[in-house]
Amino acid sequence: MSIHTRIDQPITMRKDLLECAIDCAEILRSVENVKKIHDEREIVKKKLKIVTGKLSILNSRLYRDLPRLQRERAVAEEPEIPKFKPAPQPRPKKPRAISQEDRANKELEDLRRKIESL
Repeated sequence: MSIHTRIDQPITMRKDLLECAIDCAEILRSVENVKKIHDEREIVKKKLKIVTGKLSILNSRLYRDLPRLQRERAVAEEPEIPKFKPAPQPRPKKPRAISQEDRANKELEDLRRKIESL
């Protein structure tokens, strides 16, 4: 026994289903790549931990096997007196260059004062 149904626009439906299947396959492929990268990362972490441990052991052996140096006792020296630098002298201020506009404004103010005083 079989059941048949009619589908409107079967070609577009088929295209949509195929595109969905392609997208699913790509997602599965990317998930597998992520898992692979995760596993490789864990392997590298383990190797790094082993190398770091070996390096720590070698470093401790190096310091253990180095000859000991006796530190010389510092001879009591006369304390140095800090030299004070004279305070820098203030530089004379240069007169500020007045622009044409500022000069004209000043002249106008002078003229206004003269007018007010009259």
